[in-house]
Amino acid sequence: MQDSDTSPGTAHQQQTIREAGPDDFQVVMQLLEDAFRESRYTHLAMAKVRLSKLVKSLLRPPPSQRIFLALNDGVPVGLIGGTVSPYIFADALTATVQQIYLRPEARASRLALDMIEAFAAWAKAQGALEVTVHMTGGPDADRVGTFLSRHGFTHTGGNFFRTL
Repeated sequence: MQDSDTSPGTAHQQQTIREAGPDDFQVVMQLLEDAFRESRYTHLAMAKVRLSKLVKSLLRPPPSQRIFLALNDGVPVGLIGGTVSPYIFADALTATVQQIYLRPEARASRLALDMIEAFAAWAKAQGALEVTVHMTGGPDADRVGTFLSRHGFTHTGGNFFRTL
């Protein structure tokens, strides 16, 4: 668990990052629904039954996957989740952030960085050599890319899609 001091826009708030567990099911589902509503996928119907099965499995994780929650004064405002797995071409491990989300009111804080650092520390403890943040786009893609670059991430490619 990590605690942060206050940042601009978060005066007097205790900010905490902690691992999510089975008791956090409803919180994680709500945060993922919030993330979905801000994504480029809103034209699709959200598959809540399938998502709930996935979330339940992630909250009772094997050692290779984790979800962390970000809290302001004990109130969940964000999450980060991902996996550690072998590279397909080497006998080494890599970590992938598959979902990161902060509610708008928490975005002017250190919580995004603290979530990434918590995930990276967990991944390193699992033996991962690097962390990749998977980003499929959204309204803040350029800003997120700039943020990641400022914090030591290297842009190594991109995601492209074509509607069929």
